[in-house]
Amino acid sequence: MPQVRDMPQVREIVIRDLTSDSRMPRPEPASHFFVFGTAICLGAFLLFEVQLILGKYILPWFGGMPSVWTSCMLVFQVLLLLGYLYAHVLTTWVPRKMQNVLHFALLGCSLALLVWLAFRWKTPITPGVEWKPSPTDTPTWKIVQLLAASIAFVRRPRWG
Repeated sequence: MPQVRDMPQVREIVIRDLTSDSRMPRPEPASHFFVFGTAICLGAFLLFEVQLILGKYILPWFGGMPSVWTSCMLVFQVLLLLGYLYAHVLTTWVPRKMQNVLHFALLGCSLALLVWLAFRWKTPITPGVEWKPSPTDTPTWKIVQLLAASIAFVRRPRWG
């Protein structure tokens, strides 16, 4: 088996690669992993906590049917899937500096929406009484609209 010291050309290439300013990413410090892990866990907790709060809040409006929970699961799982799509598109096709700008802009819009809804509704995420269904409404579609209006950037439709 040949040794590296026996091949001067290979040795020069290895030394040049080790000492050059290569574009390889440096490993992240351990503190970054802790911060990222904490952010991911907190985001997941908040998402599913909001799901429970809203589901419990609107359950009596629709007579306590199992379809209320199923519709809530549908909406939140679709939003989770869209979040994964957003993360994939952002990390795949958007440059790193633009990722930060775009992500913080969306965070700012979310916070502005929460503040705006806090003045319009009793609480920022629970809908007002105008969202209560009438007997002729289709429950699943009404639940999807209600959840989309209370947690997403959807304008409240005018009823009747």
